[in-house]
Amino acid sequence: YKSVKILERVKSSGIYLESLNYLKDYEPVAKYVGVPIYVSWVKEVTYDKDSVMLVVPFKGPKGKASLIINGIRGRDNEYVYKIINHVL
Repeated sequence: YKSVKILERVKSSGIYLESLNYLKDYEPVAKYVGVPIYVSWVKEVTYDKDSVMLVVPFKGPKGKASLIINGIRGRDNEYVYKIINHVL
């Protein structure tokens, strides 16, 4: 139950939603996996008091890859981007 609540919170967070928008608008990713891009689930969530790391698999008609989001806790107590990588 606790892991479901954490996952729901992550999937509604700004860092997750903004990262998905970045992914879908990033032309090299669209060229590699094709369009439309489908995001299925959050495969891994690692977090502590001040940082978070998400691994989000995605796929398109031509292939699949993962989005890795690293964030740190900002002044407003929300996680903000540290770095976003896509692993093709």
